[in-house]
Amino acid sequence: MKTLALSKGDLLFENGDFKLDEGEKEVAQCIGISLGTNLRVLSQEERIREINSIEIKDVNRVRTIVFSVTLTDGTVLNEEVVLGGVR
Repeated sequence: MKTLALSKGDLLFENGDFKLDEGEKEVAQCIGISLGTNLRVLSQEERIREINSIEIKDVNRVRTIVFSVTLTDGTVLNEEVVLGGVR
């Protein structure tokens, strides 16, 4: 696939036309955009002071997201969210 090339969210131009990315660059860009959009939820939660870790596992069509955050009061939360499948 091909996609418009971006740098820090801005479209890139090459020889007066939009620059296109494909192959590994295109895949990396798509993943980066998806992660930035979906994981931004953690950074928008005002009670979170620090995101300590995030791990994403895919096993048998079930995605599990394990995360650790430190709240503004110093409490550390270690949680697991299961998406899809039966738990």
